[in-house]
Amino acid sequence: MGNKCPQCGAAIMFQGLCLKCQKENEEKAILEMNTEELEEEINNLAEDYDEDRCRLLIRLRGINTEKLARAAWEDEEFDFPPVYKDAPDDVISEMIEELMDDDLGSRKADKLLVCLAHRGGEAVLNAFRELEENPREWRKKLHVDPHVYANEGGWTFDKDGKVTETVFRKCYPVVGKTPKMREKSPVKLITAADGVCECCGTKLVNIIELDGRDKRLKLLGIDGKIALKSCLNCIPYNENGFVRFDLNGWSEIVPEECNSEETDYPDPPDWVDELTENTFALADKAMPEYYPFDDGSGSAVGGFPFWIDDCIIKDCPDCGKPMICLAQLGEDVHGYEGNVVVEVCRGCRVAAVLYQQT
Repeated sequence: MGNKCPQCGAAIMFQGLCLKCQKENEEKAILEMNTEELEEEINNLAEDYDEDRCRLLIRLRGINTEKLARAAWEDEEFDFPPVYKDAPDDVISEMIEELMDDDLGSRKADKLLVCLAHRGGEAVLNAFRELEENPREWRKKLHVDPHVYANEGGWTFDKDGKVTETVFRKCYPVVGKTPKMREKSPVKLITAADGVCECCGTKLVNIIELDGRDKRLKLLGIDGKIALKSCLNCIPYNENGFVRFDLNGWSEIVPEECNSEETDYPDPPDWVDELTENTFALADKAMPEYYPFDDGSGSAVGGFPFWIDDCIIKDCPDCGKPMICLAQLGEDVHGYEGNVVVEVCRGCRVAAVLYQQT
């Protein structure tokens, strides 16, 4: 016989709380920690490093990670790179020193580059520039240069060393509310739009509507309303997903060649209208920049998206400069497994709608 979760009543195949309730309770407990409890937790993790627990503290509380970075470095833990975001200077120096070694293995070089990218700063920038100008032997086995790795940490740089931010360092979740709250929200996800897709005939949607004049969204530097059209049916097949927009709610999809002979586009789905009836709305409270940076973390405006595959920051097709991540849409919004990431070039008013799945 099956069992039921005593907290939410969901049918489960084991006794006790369901996994969803376990996760919610753990997150709730972290959010309710006072300053003393939080510091004690950090000190304990510095003595006994636990990646999953560190991940939660960074995502939910935006803690300083200096102690945790030192512990991670001593244990050679590299699987959650944001733990190095506040790494002390001596740890950074040791990491850079290893990178400069020709005999370093390419796998460890890859991990060090990503972790250093999340730390950033002048020393990391100088090291990355040095490695671009004078590549070490391990570079032959990697696919991209250090300036591309820098995107993992929310920034990149050009040949002159000029740094460009590729994420917004503040985040607002977009969560399930009520129809009335959604109507008043400055951010709406998957709304009905005019027109049908030229490739597959599916009704178009606005993947996101956003009013940058709302006080919560001033950080975006978008002084108006945008509504970015997309085809939900073709998202998995579009390499670029570019959209042009203005600040009055108009947008149009930049046509990509429909390779109908090579791509078996699905027939128009019957679930688009249902998705447009969602009740997602912008949360009132900001969360730390790494809040979206986890599998299944949901939807958010700003912050670090969770890249299921490699981090992809598109160059604007007009000016050639790196775009900046505007929002992440989780699978509970768009109906697919995986995430949709929206990037923008505010100057040229061009967006990119990118999709990744496992």
